Order: sequence, then structure tokens, then C-alpha cells
Amino acid sequence: MTSSSEEDDGDYVPEAASEDDEQENADASDTDATSEAQRRVAVASHVDKLWDDMNVSTAVSKKSVDKTTKLLAGLTKKTKSSTSRLKRKKYAVREFSMPVLSVDGKRSRTDLAEGTSKQKVNRVVKFAGKEYSVSTIVPQAKDGKKSLDKVLDALSEPKKVSTMEKSSFDWDKFKEKEGIDEELTQSTKNGYIDKQEFLQRLDLRRFELEKAERDKQRKLQQQQPK
Repeated sequence: MTSSSEEDDGDYVPEAASEDDEQENADASDTDATSEAQRRVAVASHVDKLWDDMNVSTAVSKKSVDKTTKLLAGLTKKTKSSTSRLKRKKYAVREFSMPVLSVDGKRSRTDLAEGTSKQKVNRVVKFAGKEYSVSTIVPQAKDGKKSLDKVLDALSEPKKVSTMEKSSFDWDKFKEKEGIDEELTQSTKNGYIDKQEFLQRLDLRRFELEKAERDKQRKLQQQQPK
């Protein structure tokens, strides 16, 4: 009864449907297994790549450290050699400067005093056919003239001088005779100071006059009708 009703039903498939379901489940399982295997392979590949990158970074860092160490060692060596050369130079300069420090200061001051001292020299000059004896102040020689040099100076012809030189000699002789050399020097200094004070007073007076004139002109302008 049942079998005949099942045979009469057109949509009923006996056992083919269950077989298809099992096949689909098997295919899905195979697909999942393949995906899992591919994922594991990808993860393993990524891990290997990371490991290689870490090894490369470590190698580069080690090379950098080695290079930096060598550079520092070279700089330290250069610094030590420079310091030693500097010490040798200082020592050489110190040795060279020793003789300079041994100069006798007292002797130097004596030589300086002798070089700056002056002496009065009398000589004969010729002007307008006549000879005149003049005195001049000249720096004193360190060793002085020898006797032979003095004799030669006495035998030499008098030097001819110009009118300006003769006037200067006469003026110097007059100042020496009257004893007014120091007085004239002081008067010259005082005269310069007096001249500066006079010029300052003159400038002040000129400023006051100009100011008074400007004030006068201003008052006249104010008084004029507008």
C-alpha cells in the first residue's frame, strides 16, 4: 500500500538525494582542508620572511657597530698623537724662550738712558762769506767720537747754511743768551690754551648774537597784523 503510493508520487527520489548530500558535504570538507593548508603555508612563509628580515637587520647593526668602533679607535689614536705633538711643541717653545728671559733688565735700562741722553755740540758754519760759531743739541753717541774723528772735523771746511738756517741759529743763540728758552716754551703752551679759550668765548658770543637776532625777528613777525 505504501510502496504503491510512493511510486505514484512524481517528486520522490529514492536514495539519490542522500547520496548527493553526502557528496556535497565531502566536497565542502575538502575545500575547508585545502583552505586551512593554504593558510598554514602562508603563515609559515610570513614567519620565514620575518625571520630573514630580523637576521638582515641584525647583520647591518653589527656592521654599523664594528664601523663605529673602528672610527672611534682611529679618533682616539689621532687625539693621542696630536696631544703628544702639542707637548713637544710647547717644550720646544719653552726651550727657545729661555734665553729671552735671561736678558739683563738693568743693562737694557742703562743702554736706553745712554741712547736718549743729549749733548751740546759747537760747530762753525759759513754765511755770506763769514764764519759763525753755533751750538746745537744732538743725541749723544754711545761710544763717543774718536780723537781722529774730532781732528778731521776741526780740519774740515765750515758748512754753508741758508738764510733760514742762519736765522734759526741766531734765534737759538739769543734765547740761550737771555735765558728765556723755558719761559718761551711755557708761554707757548699757555698761549695755546688761551687761544682755545678765546675761540670758545667767540663761538659762545656768536651764538648769543644769532639767538638774539632770531628772537627779534620772531617778535616782529608776531606784532605784524594778520
